Amino acid sequence: MSRSDTDIKDTSRSGSHGLASGNIETPNKAASAEAERALRSSESDERKDGQSVSEPTAGKSRLSGKARKIQHASLESFVEYCFQLRGRRVALKKADATRIAEAPPPNEHLPKRIAELMKGDPLLDVPPQIILAASPHRGLHRVWPPLTTVFLRALACHPATADIASELESARLERCFPEPAFGVLVDRDFSLPQFTFGGPISKPKANKLRHNTIYAASLWAIINGMCDLEQLIRYLHDSDWSRALQGKRSDKDRLVALGQITDPLQAGLLCSAFTDEVTRLQRQAEEAHQRESEAASRVDDLGAEVATLSHQHEAAITRINELNGRIRQLQSDHEASIAHARDDFERLRARAAQRIESETELLCEGLSAIRRDPPRIHVMEDHAERAIQKLKAELQYLRTEDHR
Repeated sequence: MSRSDTDIKDTSRSGSHGLASGNIETPNKAASAEAERALRSSESDERKDGQSVSEPTAGKSRLSGKARKIQHASLESFVEYCFQLRGRRVALKKADATRIAEAPPPNEHLPKRIAELMKGDPLLDVPPQIILAASPHRGLHRVWPPLTTVFLRALACHPATADIASELESARLERCFPEPAFGVLVDRDFSLPQFTFGGPISKPKANKLRHNTIYAASLWAIINGMCDLEQLIRYLHDSDWSRALQGKRSDKDRLVALGQITDPLQAGLLCSAFTDEVTRLQRQAEEAHQRESEAASRVDDLGAEVATLSHQHEAAITRINELNGRIRQLQSDHEASIAHARDDFERLRARAAQRIESETELLCEGLSAIRRDPPRIHVMEDHAERAIQKLKAELQYLRTEDHR
């Protein structure tokens, strides 16, 4: 058993119905017979209406009012019915989903039966229809997990998708886009025998198998909320579709390719997605341009503010230089004043000392005269008057110097 088979088996065991890989050789004949009776009943109703089930319209008629009478009482019956429709669109009504939810869990040989049925679906037409039919019933925990397990088991049983089934389930659990799985599918050459149940297949069949595998992975990603449609289209365009344009360079070749599109809905969906993308990018570009304009306006304002501040800075520098010059001048003047004051002080001190010394000598002579016998008082009086007058004159001179 391959690693992908083991991963899917583990996933199926965790589901509500407990789908596990069994070893029983006999398929579920009751479910197969039930699905066959439902299909035959639908075809019988169509024949009564004059329709041929062998025509391509048989698939459409099975979706008509007659086909809606088909009832499925078990998961096995619904799976058999899907494979009998061979990839045509199938719907799972709410009543059928309820019956499947209330039915006993699928028997243990269902995984082996899916492997047998997949051998009859070499181009992987059925699994996308199973997941599409299951998607409206995601709220039923006894229906959605078993059907997703059937879908993953079917992918694991096909050589073209056996290696990506487990990656799809891991991406669902991690809530991330399964880019590795898509990368494998986009680069794969589906015409090689290792990706088919037999030998090499023709290019049209390989293209159909390629389409169905990418379609199944895309449905899985969209239904499980791993990405939205616009993100998926952008990824497929960047990784896959843009490669096809390399060989269609002329307008004629591209017009021929466009002329092969017969369903306007398909072209409309793609054009709508890219139109929305262009609109989104234009809106982003306009917002970016608006932010650029606002930024440019802010830069201009800041430039003017910087110029003003630069001018103020230069003026402040000039003023500081002037004040520094003034301070240096004042310091020089102050030092000169101190020097002059010191000189004046020394000069006055010397003058006062000389005056005091001169008058002291005069008074000493007067004292000597008054001490003689007989005392010569008039000499003392004369010397004292002369000393007093000169001291007063000196005091007056000092007072005059203080006011200068």
